[in-house]
Amino acid sequence: MRFVEKTAESDTLERGIDAVPESDAIYLEWYSNHEENLAGYVISRSIFEDRNFVEIARIKKITEFELPDTTFIDQVDSLNILDRYYYYIEAIDDFDQLGEPSDVVSYKLVPKPILGSPRNVITQTSPDFTWDFDESFVPNAFVFRLLKRNNQKYFYYFTKLSLLRDDYAPHQQWTGDELTLPTPLPSGTYRWRIDPIGAEENQGAESIWLDFTIQ
Repeated sequence: MRFVEKTAESDTLERGIDAVPESDAIYLEWYSNHEENLAGYVISRSIFEDRNFVEIARIKKITEFELPDTTFIDQVDSLNILDRYYYYIEAIDDFDQLGEPSDVVSYKLVPKPILGSPRNVITQTSPDFTWDFDESFVPNAFVFRLLKRNNQKYFYYFTKLSLLRDDYAPHQQWTGDELTLPTPLPSGTYRWRIDPIGAEENQGAESIWLDFTIQ
C-alpha cells in the first residue's frame, strides 16, 4: 500500500494529503490495490509518528456506481487545530486479513482565514482582495487561487504562491498587481480562496471558496 504523493502547494491539481476548504478536516488519498480478494482498506491514525495508532475507518472496495474507494476525509470532532496527525493504511481481504501497512504520512491543520472581499456583485475589474488570518497562527506563505465560471463549471483562472509582507498583520489587503493577477478581469463569475502555509512540512489550511461577479 502507498499513499499518493502530495503535490506542490500551488499546483492546480491538488493530490495527496491536504486540508479541505469545506471544513476543518484532513484529506487522504492512496493508490488502489488490485488483488482479487481485496475487501477494502483500513485507515489508522495517531498523534505520534511511531506508536498508539487507532483504527478510524474501514473503506469498502469500490463497486459499480459507488464513490471512489481511494480517498477519505478525516473530520471527526476530536481533530484539533494545530495538532499533527499521522496516518497509515492497510488493505484488508475477504477473510479480514490485513496486508502490509503503508508508509506513514502526516498533516497539521491551522486556522482557516476569513475572506472579506470581493464578494457578491461588483463593477470593479481590478478589485483588491482582503482577508483575515487567525491571530493564533502566523503563516509562512499563502496560495491565492482564482477560478472562473464557464458553462456552469468553474475552471482555474489564476494561482499564485506568495510570501507575506515584512509588516505582517492578520488583516491582509492585496491588489491584483501585488498578487501578479492579470487585470483588468473580464466580466463574469469568479470564485477565490486563500490557503495559508506553515513553516513545517504539510502544515496549512484552505479557506472556504467565496464567489463574486463582475458586471
